Amino acid sequence: MIAVVTLLSSTAACVASEGAAEKGKEITMADQSSDLQASLRMAEPSEIAGPRLVIGVNVRCGIRLTLDRIESANGWRVTDSEGCLTTLLPGAIAWRPAPDGIDLAGADGLTVVHFDAEGKGQAPSGAALTLARAE
Repeated sequence: MIAVVTLLSSTAACVASEGAAEKGKEITMADQSSDLQASLRMAEPSEIAGPRLVIGVNVRCGIRLTLDRIESANGWRVTDSEGCLTTLLPGAIAWRPAPDGIDLAGADGLTVVHFDAEGKGQAPSGAALTLARAE
């Protein structure tokens, strides 16, 4: 199957060809770029910063997502006054917005855990985690 995609201002036209029967068949889709852009908009750090809970099996760890930049980690500092984050997610020292959630990162800038838009994530150990706003 050969597919050619051409973008025209507010319309995407697709021409697909598979054998003589479908040759030249044109499929037109309405442009949904504004909806797509809105759904992929990353929140600003100032919108995300603040107290959070990392919740796992039998553990609730209070952390704070700060606006203190850590360049080496390509993110902002995570503070852990309870000392539980070090045990739960060793090496996680920073956070950063992601198109579909929030990443916690190590000093080297590598992602330790990704929390999706619903706050669901998985520790390197495989344990299910949830990131929630603390009140």
